[in-house]
Amino acid sequence: MKEKELLLSLLSDAELMAKFKENPKAVLKEKGIDVPEDVEIRVVEETEKVKYFVIPYVGSDAPASIEELEQRTAKYWIIA
Repeated sequence: MKEKELLLSLLSDAELMAKFKENPKAVLKEKGIDVPEDVEIRVVEETEKVKYFVIPYVGSDAPASIEELEQRTAKYWIIA
C-alpha cells in the first residue's frame, strides 16, 4: 500500500517530512498518489499526549450500518 510506504518514509526522513508538511500534494504526487486539484490536504502530527480523531466525509445521509460505513469510507486512508 502506497500510503503505508509513504508514512514509513516520512517517519525516517526528516527532510521529506518537512517537505510534506510544507506541500503535501507535491509529495503525494511524487509518490504516485493523485489528489484532485479541488481537494485540500491538511497535515497534523500527533504527539505522545495529543491525538486526533478524524471524522470522514460521508455525504448528507448517515450510513445505516457498519458495512455501509466501511463501503463509503473505504477510499479514505486509515494508516495508523
